[in-house]
Amino acid sequence: MTEREYNQMKAVIDAERDTEIAAANDKHRLSLEHIDFVWQKFNGGLFAKDNSKAAEPMPTERGSLITGLKTAIMAMEKFTIDDLIARMNALDPELRATDRKVSITSNVSRLNKAKELEVLEPGRRGRPQVYRKSTRFTIDSGSPREIRKGEVK
Repeated sequence: MTEREYNQMKAVIDAERDTEIAAANDKHRLSLEHIDFVWQKFNGGLFAKDNSKAAEPMPTERGSLITGLKTAIMAMEKFTIDDLIARMNALDPELRATDRKVSITSNVSRLNKAKELEVLEPGRRGRPQVYRKSTRFTIDSGSPREIRKGEVK
């Protein structure tokens, strides 16, 4: 073996090593890209778990819904349930009035039965019922006149 053949063989071995290293680096890069793609699809894309319940704020304190409801009613002459919910969201977003529409509707019904609200226009065929405050309406939520479930005055 001559020195020239020795250097050629050494160069071939170095070239093979460089080719194998480049292939290994490409394989490594592609594997990382694949893992990143899967991570993004499942944790931020189409298949992401719904973590909205974990991110929800703590529940509001007892009685705050009726207080917010009465505050919103005081600011309006006539209103529908949807108007009332929009007003409550504007006044106090922490009440999450949109999510509590059934409770709000129930409380408005109780106020109506207690004659603190009056029906101006009954709802029919897709039209919402329109309410207004009566002369008996008070905003004081701590008074003994507060309406309890099942109670009609």
